[in-house]
Amino acid sequence: MSSRNKTSRPCATCTGYTPKDIEPTTQQIFDRPYAGMLSVGVGSFGYRGASHRALDLRIGVVGPAALGRQVQAGFHDLIKDDPPNGWHLQVRPRLAVQSSLMHTERWLALPVLPTWAALHGHGRVTVGSVKNTIAGGLTLVAGETKRVLGAPDEGDFFAVDFNERENQFTTPWLKRATLFAQIQVAAVGSNYLIEGRTYGPQPQIELKRNTWMATLGASVRLSQKWRLEYRVKRRSAEFLSPVPGPNDRMHSYGEVRIVKDFDSSSGLETTPF
Repeated sequence: MSSRNKTSRPCATCTGYTPKDIEPTTQQIFDRPYAGMLSVGVGSFGYRGASHRALDLRIGVVGPAALGRQVQAGFHDLIKDDPPNGWHLQVRPRLAVQSSLMHTERWLALPVLPTWAALHGHGRVTVGSVKNTIAGGLTLVAGETKRVLGAPDEGDFFAVDFNERENQFTTPWLKRATLFAQIQVAAVGSNYLIEGRTYGPQPQIELKRNTWMATLGASVRLSQKWRLEYRVKRRSAEFLSPVPGPNDRMHSYGEVRIVKDFDSSSGLETTPF
């Protein structure tokens, strides 16, 4: 039986979703509802040669106890912006139990690519009480070619690998940088954050069963432990509405992350793949 290096990491996440227009105090029946999810969990991941497998499990809540209203209102107060007015109509409470399994294959020596670039392919299954999806995608990595970046979804998969740090760029000013591009397609079985019952009239929207997401990003190592990342994302609509609007079309947005790497030499054990 082959073996791998394996480690586990805890994580906590808080995610909020709102309709495009946050000023109305009445339900916007042709847009997505307000919804918040707060969860804690643990992720386990490891290697066998060019293969990387990751499993995460999270438990939490959807609804008022997720504190979506408080978090968003506090941020808007901090930046002196108008508060969101529709959280009293958010999705009703539900216990959130979610698990994701992702397998990644790293192709490090393709003849069509330079030595400082690699292609990764991944497949992912997410099941639980909030979302059920099957997804697959490709990642082009330049710099740290062995680094597994995970799925491009926001907040869905947190067991991301930072073990493989060797940078293949030969230009000195690029040695601290890693560039990446990702594309993923997904089949969606259910999404309670869109379909769930609300405290007001039910939105007249239909969950879209096929979606895609693309990401362009850059990661710059600030020190041995810390990196700064910026990602630009483009995502297809997650639902269909009988009245066309900005929230049922393609989305583009950016993310800034401060990431702390962990020491791959600590907390590792050998275990069956």
